[in-house]
Amino acid sequence: MNMILKFQAIICAAVILAGFIASFYLETDIFYNLA
Repeated sequence: MNMILKFQAIICAAVILAGFIASFYLETDIFYNLA
């Protein structure tokens, strides 16, 4: 059970990090388009 919980925690962390990176790139793209 612990292995599965750790795996799910890693997946959740990876998804959150990916979301932050994606939003960062999208925001920079929007700023570049406005500029």
